[in-house]
Order: sequence, then structure tokens, then C-alpha cells
Amino acid sequence: MSKLILAHSGSIPSTKILRDALVNLGYPKLLVTRNASKPIIFRYGNSEPANCYEILNPPSFIRMTSDKKIFSGYCDNIGISAPIFSKLNKVLPDSFPVLVRSTLTGQGSEGIYPVKTLDELSKIDTNWHWVPYYNLKNEYRVHVVCGEIVKVFRKKFEGESEDGIIIRNNSNSHFSLVNTNKDGEFVKLKLVVSTLVEELTAKFNNYKLFFALDIGWGQNEREYIILEANSAPGLNESTALEYAKRIGPILYENR
Repeated sequence: MSKLILAHSGSIPSTKILRDALVNLGYPKLLVTRNASKPIIFRYGNSEPANCYEILNPPSFIRMTSDKKIFSGYCDNIGISAPIFSKLNKVLPDSFPVLVRSTLTGQGSEGIYPVKTLDELSKIDTNWHWVPYYNLKNEYRVHVVCGEIVKVFRKKFEGESEDGIIIRNNSNSHFSLVNTNKDGEFVKLKLVVSTLVEELTAKFNNYKLFFALDIGWGQNEREYIILEANSAPGLNESTALEYAKRIGPILYENR
């Protein structure tokens, strides 16, 4: 029977890119499925109960990273800066703008709405959550595989001016690869990520974890703020190869 990757419905394209990268390294071709009833070799963002060779990204890790409030609360508890989520029917902001979220499990900028005044806020569903607005000078996507930072991208605005732009999303920005190997560059970013990886590895009993982080540099706070994590990140062929180089040996050579 062919071995399978259990994928999240929104991550099928990236899962197949990773599958093909494994094949290019000489590993057996895996099938991609959303059917949790079949034997699975590993998961890509899908936490459904399944007969799975659990050594990469356990379901509990996937569930934690998929819930923005839970993951941010975890970061805050271990001393890493992250947005604090408050429910509108419990706590109201005392300054604006804020970002209101209609969902805690959306992808990209799904369900995020900038609110600039208390009057605007009064029209929002009180079951929604809000987070403070951070004046982010830069935003990064950091790919982490088995404890190692493998790629860092900076989000670049594609228009002529960012005046009035509160959210950098896929429609107005793109990610561009940055060189993190220069001496003295991104030292603090690497330290924050390394601290988080160490804590997560201990929390999840030394499972091998892979994920991407969206991180902002707060211009006012003068620190890195972890915005969210994704256990089924979008991949291109180059980044998928870095995943495959580390995941392949775990799946096949160390068994």
C-alpha cells in the first residue's frame, strides 16, 4: 500500500510540492490525501485522528498553531512578544486603530478588519476578537524545520506608497528571500525563533516540528513580535527542497 500524507484541504498544492521534492531526493513517491481513515506517514496541517506514524508535527501541535489566540497566549506566557487577543464583549480597546478578527483560524489576512474609531467598533459583532495594531516596519516569514531556520523572507509592499496601508496582504505585497547569513544581521530574530523552537520542542516531547512563522518588527516596541504560526505553510520548489532534505531522513533513514 502506498504511504500517504494527510493534508489540510487548503494546503494540497504545497503538500504536493513537498511530496515532489522528496521524490527528487530519491525517496518513494507519497500520495496526498484528506482521508484520515487511511494509514498516514505524516501530516501537513491536518490534525484529524488518524493511523499515523507520529514523529513529525503531532495533532496537538497543529491544533495549537491553527488557533491564533491559543498560540499567541502560549508565546506571551513564555516571554515572547505576540498579539494579545481580547473579546469585544469582555474588553474594549482604549486606543485606536485596532485589528478585529472574525475568526481565530483564518489564513493570510482572512477575517482581519482594521477599525479606527470607537464608532466603527460599535458596529462590529461583539463575539469577535481584537488585537492591538502594531506599527510594523518590516514583516518576515521564517521557515523552521526540525529545529533549524531554513529560509527567511521579507514581505515587500508592491505599490508606490504604504501611506494608509494597515495590513500587508497577498494582494498588495509579496515575500522576497533575504540573506540571513551575514555576520551581525538578524541576530535578534534568530534568537527569538530559537527560543520559541526550544520551548516548543520541550512542550511537544521532542517531536520533530516544522512550521512557518509570520514575524513583525515593531517600530515603536523595538522588538520582534510573533504574529502567527502555520503548520501547513505555502511552499515553492526551493523552500520545499529544504523541508524535504530534513524530513526525508526522519521518515525513512531513522526508522
